[in-house]
Amino acid sequence: MAEILDDSLPLNLPQDIGAEQRDQRTLPPQSADYSRRIKRRLDALNRRTGELRDALDLMIKAELMGRPGHFETQIAHAPGNLSGRLGGRSGVSQ
Repeated sequence: MAEILDDSLPLNLPQDIGAEQRDQRTLPPQSADYSRRIKRRLDALNRRTGELRDALDLMIKAELMGRPGHFETQIAHAPGNLSGRLGGRSGVSQ
């Protein structure tokens, strides 16, 4: 059984090899460029998440410390408010 060989196969082989070599030369620089782009994006993402974490820390601390601070302020002013109320009522009954 004789195989039929395509006569164009040996003629196209150097062209195919040349195209593959061009691909091999262009792939490493493209890969390096892609990895640099990914690194820049990850660095920017890390920076933004760090800023977000700092902002959330500040907001949570402000909320947690604001409520007791407001309560302390109300307690500090309560005797003055109470004496003002009592003083005003005693003037009304006289």
